[in-house]
Amino acid sequence: MFYFINGLTLARIILSPLILMPWYFSGEWTWYVSSFVFICLSLTDFFDGHLARKYNLTSDFGKLFDPIGDKVMVLFGMVILTVSKEVNPAFILIILSRDFLINGLRSYAASVGRVIAARPLGKYKATLQMIAIPLLLLPQDAFGLPTVRMGQVALILSVVFSITSAFDYVLSYKKTSVDR
Repeated sequence: MFYFINGLTLARIILSPLILMPWYFSGEWTWYVSSFVFICLSLTDFFDGHLARKYNLTSDFGKLFDPIGDKVMVLFGMVILTVSKEVNPAFILIILSRDFLINGLRSYAASVGRVIAARPLGKYKATLQMIAIPLLLLPQDAFGLPTVRMGQVALILSVVFSITSAFDYVLSYKKTSVDR
């Protein structure tokens, strides 16, 4: 089970370039496939975390690579959206800057023997990104739904949660920091 969980994490990293399929093949269908791939990769994030908690199978590999897998997947999604679908590049910069800040904070904390656990606002941010990106990858009004509009709302909310969760992590770290 341990290897399966870590395999899901690695699959998320290795398969993330498939999100860029519309760059390599023409046709509206590629956007559907790209969205489907993103959803499947998002599900690996859910399942590897769920299984690790259920069977109490955490590892140093998982602690390091699970967040990296998430960032790689989101990065591929955000890049293709920014270039191909005219998503505001400021969104990708805010989201990635927040992620670098939190990863740096976590790395520093680990170097002094502390662990910074995932915070609820960060989980909400991730959930909103995993909803927004596949919706935005779909063509306008796919399946008779306002997919792009729904994706835009979810993305804006994820940016808001990116900013607020960054402050939440930093304040949480400062409150419990022994190296003030």
